[in-house]
Amino acid sequence: MSPSSITHRAVLFPRVLKLLTIMASLVPLGVPTRASSMMPQCRFDPDGYFYIKGSSPHGFEEVDYIQLHVTPHRERRPPPISRLDAKNGRLYEFAKLAEFRTDSSGAGITFEFTTKTIKGVHYQFSGKFIAICVFAQDERDPEKTVAVGRLVKFEKGKQQRAADVELTYSKSPRQQTGREVLAILRKIELKAYTDDLGNGKALVSDLFRFEVVEPKELTHVRVIAYYRGAPDLQGKRLQAGDLVRFELPPEPQRDGILLWDLKGLRFRE
Repeated sequence: MSPSSITHRAVLFPRVLKLLTIMASLVPLGVPTRASSMMPQCRFDPDGYFYIKGSSPHGFEEVDYIQLHVTPHRERRPPPISRLDAKNGRLYEFAKLAEFRTDSSGAGITFEFTTKTIKGVHYQFSGKFIAICVFAQDERDPEKTVAVGRLVKFEKGKQQRAADVELTYSKSPRQQTGREVLAILRKIELKAYTDDLGNGKALVSDLFRFEVVEPKELTHVRVIAYYRGAPDLQGKRLQAGDLVRFELPPEPQRDGILLWDLKGLRFRE
């Protein structure tokens, strides 16, 4: 082989290699392949809080939300527990959460769970996630349906209610106004509230300071109510240290709320 031929090949080879590299870069990256079509488009992380969309179906008025925590996070010690939270303060922890898998329809991820039993009552849900990405990052619309399925309520092992529901998503618990809580009457301050009635008249009342005990995520909430005299609740005088249930006011009350305006006020069962 002549020196000129060797030189020509030495120059030609890098040029051919460069040309092949350029041609390869022109292949459309979006062309689907059998392998890529089976891969999820993004990481799946459904951790968060799920609410029944619209009004609660008949027989499920007590359901507040579903709390789902399945993705390991180093900062969570101990990790939060997946459960169904009821408005009466009962926390139905999951007894079983089925493995997430592609739904039989080919669209969505299955979502199925069964709760533990509390006083003879437990719940089951069977459905699917419509969204399959990182909910906390990608789902910002509180009215968007992210999961659908059938919710079933059992009492003493027998099915009592069943309803098809749509679920919306929230990264954290939503504003908890109108939610039933268990609270302790921490303190009664006698003649500590004065209501100006005009014309130089005033009504002096006692202040009742409640602290939420359940659910745990609302233990920071304080409710102040006022009343003149010794309130008689269910035939019993209300005293400091009593545990009662009531619904949180529909909006924050700057100056407190009249005691009897606390909806559902009653002693703990």
